Amino acid sequence: MTNVSSRSLIQRVLEHARLQVKTSVEQQMVSVVSITRDEGDPEPTVIYAGDCHLGTAAGPVTYTIGDEVQFFSSGTATIPLDWDPLGDGTFVPTLPQVDDILQVTAHDDYGYVGRRFRVVDVENLGTLAGYRRMQIVGIQRSPGWVDAAVRHPSSGPIPDEIPPEWQL
Repeated sequence: MTNVSSRSLIQRVLEHARLQVKTSVEQQMVSVVSITRDEGDPEPTVIYAGDCHLGTAAGPVTYTIGDEVQFFSSGTATIPLDWDPLGDGTFVPTLPQVDDILQVTAHDDYGYVGRRFRVVDVENLGTLAGYRRMQIVGIQRSPGWVDAAVRHPSSGPIPDEIPPEWQL
């Protein structure tokens, strides 16, 4: 009988569990996104481009600040821990940061395609890290939203149409 230390046994069990978590999470990544960062160059730097799982936390919510109507949609985006940006088998870590921009390039719901979100938080990996999850907030209005919020009469009429500046 082989004497295996409890530490190495725990490490082997954790490696197996991480692989199972990673496989399960990646099977749920049915959207395709690109994450970019503005570093002062004429074109933003691509931080990640590939599969993603998008989850809705809350929204869309409409609220009024002063005379200005605000639209808010928040959710989560889950991406792999690493990716192959050149397609040559060289994987690099995905390292999104707060204020990066996530744009949906493919999704089962065509209303999501083209939507942009700002990364507001990148969660810590944790023990069974098989993915990287971010909190995101919508920075543009979806063409499918209709403004039907209840307002105080003094705020004046707000049309139920999508303003041209919000349209893609």
